[in-house]
Amino acid sequence: MLFASGMSAMTSLLLTVLPTGSHIVMTGDCYRRTRQFCNTFLARLGIETTVVDCGDYDALDAAVIPRRTRFIISEGRRRIRTCAWPIWKRSRRSASAAA
Repeated sequence: MLFASGMSAMTSLLLTVLPTGSHIVMTGDCYRRTRQFCNTFLARLGIETTVVDCGDYDALDAAVIPRRTRFIISEGRRRIRTCAWPIWKRSRRSASAAA
């Protein structure tokens, strides 16, 4: 799929895959409009968002809610790259720390 903007790509992804009752974690350096979309519009659909400081891996691990967190979203400072990955793709560090 091709999108005209990163915002349309992100909102389409989230609206397509997140069911009511799910949870996402995003870093505080994400694009402001993405954070606003998640904190307002997705909240009205029953989707919870937790924002953590970028680089605070302990806060990231603590923010994950087992069986509810579907995505961890982080965007680069200059929007060089955007990463949204499913929770089952978490790093080995996070997976081993949870065990």
